[in-house]
Amino acid sequence: MKLAIIGCGLMGSGIASLAAPEAKLLLIDREADRARALAEAHGGAWSTDLLAAAEADIVCVVLPAPAIEEAFRTLAGALRPGALALDMATKGAIPAEVKARRPDVCFLEAKIVGAGIGVSLGLRALLVVDAEEGPALAALRAALPGFGHILPGDPSLVARVNARGSYWGIRAAVETEEELRRMGLPEEWVKAASGCLVPGSTLGYSQGRMGRFNQEIAAQVLEEIKKKQNN
Repeated sequence: MKLAIIGCGLMGSGIASLAAPEAKLLLIDREADRARALAEAHGGAWSTDLLAAAEADIVCVVLPAPAIEEAFRTLAGALRPGALALDMATKGAIPAEVKARRPDVCFLEAKIVGAGIGVSLGLRALLVVDAEEGPALAALRAALPGFGHILPGDPSLVARVNARGSYWGIRAAVETEEELRRMGLPEEWVKAASGCLVPGSTLGYSQGRMGRFNQEIAAQVLEEIKKKQNN
């Protein structure tokens, strides 16, 4: 199985770490040093040429949304018949004319519920794909087993989910830092709280792995939310 990842930034790097050990990785980025470093880290090949993905079975395009249309227009004529081509930019969209030109290629919107830093640190993200259960999803699960789940769904909802999750996560870190600085605590304490305590507490809550101290805090927060909703 040949898996090409186009875009070796934070999210692309994270996706490379989720690939099956038997996958033949090809890392593509316009910055040669970045593509080479990621390829060496994962034992794959690398290129700066978008069209190097022509022979891949699965192509993950992990570029900023403004670059998606041009990337798919460039790839359209080169992809092999039967390939899966994924747009993984949260706000990107594959041009309709590209899909019309190549009905023999399976073009999919596939959006990640999760943050690039979280994926790169091994947290289990969700991949939402605009496909029904079938061969395409089975192939993606085999190629990218590191995802927590790969599920059919509406990818257009992912941007809102990521925006809300990011907002509240960042707000928690910002408010924690501001409160601790007002207490006059050293910056090392402040950064330990926002960089370890805050994400560790949210992860523990999400996974149901909390000690008594955090269980009591979770109960307090839930009670506060309930009272606010009733007012």
